[in-house]
Amino acid sequence: MMDFVCFSQNYWEKRKARKQQFMLHLSKRADVGKVLYIEPPLFNIFRLLFFPVSQLKDPDHRKRWKRALSFKIEPLSNDFFLFTPLYFFPFSFHFQFIYDINLFISFLIIKSKIKKLGFKITILLDERIHYLSRFLKSDTVIFVKNKDDFLTRYIDCVKNSTHCFIIAPEFSKHLLNLTQIVKQHKKRLLSIGTEGILLGTSKYETYQFFKQNSEI
Repeated sequence: MMDFVCFSQNYWEKRKARKQQFMLHLSKRADVGKVLYIEPPLFNIFRLLFFPVSQLKDPDHRKRWKRALSFKIEPLSNDFFLFTPLYFFPFSFHFQFIYDINLFISFLIIKSKIKKLGFKITILLDERIHYLSRFLKSDTVIFVKNKDDFLTRYIDCVKNSTHCFIIAPEFSKHLLNLTQIVKQHKKRLLSIGTEGILLGTSKYETYQFFKQNSEI
């Protein structure tokens, strides 16, 4: 039984996009353990202190601030969990070194939360920064070399897996091709299948599908 962590660019309370739907669907599967959905960080802590009205007037934003300031994981079900990171220092998007400090602190906090949920941590690390691996307390570190052929590495991973979940760009049929490789190797696919991918390439066909299957 596998666990999943999603670092999303979408807030949970926002309209439910593909990432939210995928993760929620995964958490309901019998062959999946826990799912942790990590929102984008909140970085306006000083604005919250000096201009609280502007930050707290929206109900959804209030929920996010409450999660972020509690430093706790919010369980939405027995298997689905939500976490909102917080950037402590201002001007993260103006100065790279401040951004790096905030990112490092957030990483340490998130890693501790993942451990508490009983997740196994596997880190995919660029070989050029291999020296950082000694600071990363993880179960497995996989190094990706500059000369590595991505498709070959991908197929090797598929061969050594029992289940596969794919997130990839839809353009140029990247998602479709990677999904077909999983099907060819007869592995269990946890993400959307080829029929759904082909359906999703057309907004009109997607609309017609939901119109004809409104009970879904």
